Amino acid sequence: MMPSKNTIMLRNGVFGKGVQDIPNAQRDPIYRKAYSRWYNLLQRCYSPEFKKKNPTYTRSRMCDEWLTFSKFYDWLASFDNWESLEIDKDLLSGYFYSPETCLLIPKKLNCFLTFSQSTNTSMIEVNYYTPKGQKQGVFRATISMKRYGKTSNKHLGHFNTPLEGHLAWLEAKINQLDEHIESSFGKLKEILEKLKTYMLTCLNNKQEFEGLNSFRESLSVGMWEEPKISIEDLPKPFKPEENEVYYVISPNHEEPQRYKARCLDHCSIQNCNSFRTKEDAQKWLDFMKGMME
Repeated sequence: MMPSKNTIMLRNGVFGKGVQDIPNAQRDPIYRKAYSRWYNLLQRCYSPEFKKKNPTYTRSRMCDEWLTFSKFYDWLASFDNWESLEIDKDLLSGYFYSPETCLLIPKKLNCFLTFSQSTNTSMIEVNYYTPKGQKQGVFRATISMKRYGKTSNKHLGHFNTPLEGHLAWLEAKINQLDEHIESSFGKLKEILEKLKTYMLTCLNNKQEFEGLNSFRESLSVGMWEEPKISIEDLPKPFKPEENEVYYVISPNHEEPQRYKARCLDHCSIQNCNSFRTKEDAQKWLDFMKGMME
């Protein structure tokens, strides 16, 4: 989809990053569903308020190509049934949205791939509790499943150790995965088969399956890694003239701070810690935060 000559450029971009280059896309019946998805991805990646409420998206970022709405739309619309599918980054990347690291998957599969470790044993789907009327506690394993259109937890048994309960859950989860593999094809089917192999290895070796993070680490071929940025690749700072606008970065701030050069002996000016645009300063701030991770 080629953008209109009358490209819309919001003053600071959508969440400071996105370029809406198709006029009225958020209201146009042809584009509005795709625009809503694009907007939501940008929010996950670049909204400080969203990340405060959803810390699992702290590292989420988007490739430069998808920052332009028409490029994202072209990718999405290349799939015939995209409106009934959901964008998944967790199988291949974990936090980076791009054509190479995202798959379109059914909602049912997306729910299946949610491996929650929020239990009192820290092992997926295993909790320690003391049955009523008993003095000694047990480890109870459950698995989420859908019956008659409703999601419920199926009891898998009581166990002496959390690992035993976890392995019972893992075996049941692998059986559920078979259904998704059978209904998949292409790249998605290939990745799900690799996931099954990895889960079976954990089961046979009686090892804990720690979720998709550990699965991605096990993949040594064909997986995307974010390129490392060197200082030489970053925008060069400058020394502003009197009354010239400049931006300063600080690890204590969530975004670059805007100033006007009224006092040319300001420490940031003297130390050449000034940048011409907010985008240039943001690149340095992202680089600094990456170094501290």
